[in-house]
Amino acid sequence: MAGVFQRPAARRDLIEHYVFLADNGGETVADRFLTRAQESFTQILEQPLMGSPLASHRPELAGLRK
Repeated sequence: MAGVFQRPAARRDLIEHYVFLADNGGETVADRFLTRAQESFTQILEQPLMGSPLASHRPELAGLRK
């Protein structure tokens, strides 16, 4: 099974969220956030058609689901 491709901006967002949570909620909270994010990525890999199609007029969002 292929992995999840994270765009650089998405990776930066995850890091920024982690740092914020670690600073304001503690390292345990920040670790839990990353664990849950990884679990979500894995679930999407296992069930890519989960959710409903995203209706958008932006071509770069074609094929996304919500």
